[in-house]
Amino acid sequence: MKAFLIRGTKYFGGILLAITLIAMQVTQAQQSAVTLSNVLGADGKLNLPENFQGSIDARGYQLSTDKNGTPTFNKLASNPNDVYWDPTFTVPGVTGFLYTAAVNGNFLYVGGSFSSVGNVIARNVAKYNLTSKTWSALDSAGVGVNGDATSFAFNGSDIYVGGAFSTAGTVSVANIAVWNPATGWSALGTGLSAYAWAMAYSGGSLYVTGDFLQAGGNTVNYIAKWSGTTWSGLGGGVNGLTYGLAIVGGS
Repeated sequence: MKAFLIRGTKYFGGILLAITLIAMQVTQAQQSAVTLSNVLGADGKLNLPENFQGSIDARGYQLSTDKNGTPTFNKLASNPNDVYWDPTFTVPGVTGFLYTAAVNGNFLYVGGSFSSVGNVIARNVAKYNLTSKTWSALDSAGVGVNGDATSFAFNGSDIYVGGAFSTAGTVSVANIAVWNPATGWSALGTGLSAYAWAMAYSGGSLYVTGDFLQAGGNTVNYIAKWSGTTWSGLGGGVNGLTYGLAIVGGS
């Protein structure tokens, strides 16, 4: 049986002094492993008795650290094809980081750097049905985009995704793509030269800001407009990267 042995773990003032995680084989003759959930706090951190010595079975958990370097354990998302998995006892969030969220119609869309959300395999983009309270991948295959997703915009059935990625589904793109349930993933021309941090759709055009200097091969300086067929700049652009965008009326 695979387990993890945690030795000499002590906390003083919330600071982890020492921790060693050693993968080992635990035989029937050895001490039975303690289930990790029995010594785990609600915040995902270990809550061990003083002078604890022994084995902890950490199967089904992912080890990460918080901003202070303290180890944190997160429940791994299940494989939806595993008929032996019972998701009743937990509703896990994403397995990585969220960078953006947007509500459109009856769905909450999230983007970031993750491989699953809830109990669903979804790469960096996903949606949550506000009525049924269920997660699903943005595309039916769960392929998503192969890098950070940092912004959304919507026009009818078209869902625009911006970020830092080179493929959407199986389509080659450059940091921006559009998903349509009927036609799948599509590129927006030759795309952007770097991150797309914010987007908005208005008046038949998509407006994008970020830390890119070029859009569609044209120098645009951090802000650009997609007409549906071509990229163009807005005047001479701006002199530094931008993280936000708002459209009021025609401006």
